[in-house]
Amino acid sequence: MEVERPQGDDELVGLVQGYIADVRDGRRVVGKRERQAVERHLRDLELVRTGERSDLRFDEERALHILQFAVRYVRHTKPKEWAGLRYRFCERSAWIAFVLWSLFGWVRRSESGAWIRRFDEAYLSVARKNGKTMIAAIVALYLFCAEGEVSPEVYFAATERHQAAICWKQAAAIVGRDKWLKQKIEVKGGAGRDDGRMLLLGDFEALAVPLSRNDDKFDGFSPYGIVLDEVHAHPDSGMYDVLRSGTGARTEPLILMLTTAGADPNSFCRAYEKNAELVLSGAIENDTQFVFIARMDEGDDYHDEQSLKKSNPNWGVSVRPDRVRSALQKAVADPSKLAEYLRKQCNLWIAGEQRWLTEELWEACREDFDIQSFRGEAIATGTDLSKTTDLTSSVAACRRGDLVYVWQRSWMPEETLRHRAESGRAPVELWRQQGHLVQIPGPIIDQDFVKQYLLEQAINYDVRRMAFDPAQSWKLCGELQAEGYPALHFPQSWPSMHGAVKETEDLIRLKKLRHNGDPVLAWAMLNASVRTNSTGLRRLDKERSQDSIDPAVALVMAVARVLVEPVAEVFTWNIA
Repeated sequence: MEVERPQGDDELVGLVQGYIADVRDGRRVVGKRERQAVERHLRDLELVRTGERSDLRFDEERALHILQFAVRYVRHTKPKEWAGLRYRFCERSAWIAFVLWSLFGWVRRSESGAWIRRFDEAYLSVARKNGKTMIAAIVALYLFCAEGEVSPEVYFAATERHQAAICWKQAAAIVGRDKWLKQKIEVKGGAGRDDGRMLLLGDFEALAVPLSRNDDKFDGFSPYGIVLDEVHAHPDSGMYDVLRSGTGARTEPLILMLTTAGADPNSFCRAYEKNAELVLSGAIENDTQFVFIARMDEGDDYHDEQSLKKSNPNWGVSVRPDRVRSALQKAVADPSKLAEYLRKQCNLWIAGEQRWLTEELWEACREDFDIQSFRGEAIATGTDLSKTTDLTSSVAACRRGDLVYVWQRSWMPEETLRHRAESGRAPVELWRQQGHLVQIPGPIIDQDFVKQYLLEQAINYDVRRMAFDPAQSWKLCGELQAEGYPALHFPQSWPSMHGAVKETEDLIRLKKLRHNGDPVLAWAMLNASVRTNSTGLRRLDKERSQDSIDPAVALVMAVARVLVEPVAEVFTWNIA
């Protein structure tokens, strides 16, 4: 049952002070960076107390005001069991109260002698589902309508409009649930719109809108508050630089940067975070930057619940332990999901590539079958052509009921095969002798060999689709299409390959894909690494895989094509 009365001042202060004491004295399980955030706060309080920092002050009234705003005017909008309930801090979520308390309580003396907000930037990094979006919405609404700023402009910024709109929608939904906020703020376009905006009643120049990297609203704007969401997804510092440059006319602007760990260790976000870590440790000074990073420590076991709590400070509140355990079980069983688990659930920076399959998973799909038994049946083919000198592969896929059977043919130029055999990296000469790998005379791939094989496939089977990696297949694909064959390019874009990889994975894990033990195909499948981009899309990564993966790429294209409806009788050469 909801407790309608908001939390009182004494309770709020007690929660914050209790959290600080628990971290300081080791009673609360936290990581090194979270502990450093608390130690920095206590260290600065001591410097103020002793008079060593007369230019700083902690204003408890200002600190308490943001907490009062949160518990009086904010109501949850989701999940279902929380919707409509008044926002409350508890012992486990007291870290959020500490973040707000510190961020808004610290003030510094300006050049004019006035006391103004100390921090103009805040960097917050926690694992997913720890309440980042709600924190951002509270801060944005507070800046927009509760600080008394004239004509405040608040921007919810992200690389993509839909991501920027997530936090904006949360804030708009909060407005819709509170009488006082509705008297202050008008929501235009509805909380469900990506292009909506909020206006401050009585102040015609005030606005709060979502903003994406591609928007043209950057000229002439004067941000008071900026929520920069999922910073790890930003390809560079461009958006941050432009947004920050626009705050120059404001006395107390605030940029709130929120993120989970990403996949690119050389990204703008990781570089910014490394600098922020030095601020936390005291190695460098930056009085205007607030930093809070919740992360398990180096050497911690990501299987261990106590370690997971370090990355998930909202453990048992918005973070459901059973969901985290379930994600862990899937990651342990599926190496391709481990990096994503470590980033999202453990807030660890992990490179975007990871091994795709285990040998056990692949071997479990083996079934001895004769490809001649499929003569006359409908199949799809996927073909990955090398540039000139490396492996070229074609995979056929045939669907029987809910099972998909696959087999491959690969080619390698004579010189390349000899060099490969000498290197000992793979038993290519043995594979050639066994008939799994075809040697092409000369130093380069002659695509006529591949074309002849595909024409033979068309004679022996009912070929419904021929999919090609566009990179090297313009000539061959065009020729086949001109001769009436269903040859199409298969775009190697993130969305296209993500779907193909996922469909193939699902078949393998459900043991609904069948292969006949071909060693070249097994070699490629176990070589393959998958890479995840900033939006969670995944594809096979040739550059970071252990060795050639052409048969694996051909396989996922063939599988994706055999799982769709048969193509029409008229085919269009797709060069996208």
